[in-house]
Amino acid sequence: MWGHLPLLRGKRKTGGERESEFGDEQMGYNSPTPLPGLTPCPSLVPREGKIRAFRIKAYIIYELFGLHRKATKMADLDMVTYCGLYCGLCAQRNRIPQRAQSLKESMQKEGDELWGQDIPGFKEFWAFLSRLGESESTCSCREGMCGPPFCGIRKCARSKGIDVCPFCAEYPCARIQGIARGYPTLLADGKRMKEMGIEVWIKEQKERATTGFAYVDIRCYPYDIADK
Repeated sequence: MWGHLPLLRGKRKTGGERESEFGDEQMGYNSPTPLPGLTPCPSLVPREGKIRAFRIKAYIIYELFGLHRKATKMADLDMVTYCGLYCGLCAQRNRIPQRAQSLKESMQKEGDELWGQDIPGFKEFWAFLSRLGESESTCSCREGMCGPPFCGIRKCARSKGIDVCPFCAEYPCARIQGIARGYPTLLADGKRMKEMGIEVWIKEQKERATTGFAYVDIRCYPYDIADK
């Protein structure tokens, strides 16, 4: 059971003491103060070795806490939603701001910004149009500034410490299946993300965005997201 652990396959040192392939100093096991809560467990110590059980436990903890983020820890997830969509393919980023800015510039050339001030509601409209044209940089799922504030998928992922739902053991859950009815490519994209890795997947989505594609082109209504 423990044969795959490098700690149990270490090289012998001159004094008969076993050495981790990672090295004691690299793994932090030479600290004069033992890790709290780690006590010897004879059943896990090989007969021929003198490895203290806290080393084994520390290694296991290290691995367990590292594996669930292994696929995402090096990636820039600012443009990836928890459910597995790519923000760069959302019309709120790649269409609406650009078109709002284009409309504003066209109206400015026509002089609307000047004479429109006397039209009831124009000032509020102009302020809204200006904010809309700048919304590309402020829209963020991870910061809670995009999508419904009560999003159950975001809350669930955060509570589990999951960076992106496709890497969750329960994927696709009822919530994901619900949103997938509105985003037909979601499950296929999630599978592809797991197969190729998050960083490669992000690069692929950036290239996809250059084609002008947006999720709104294929979004289906109605769709419901389960509460649990």
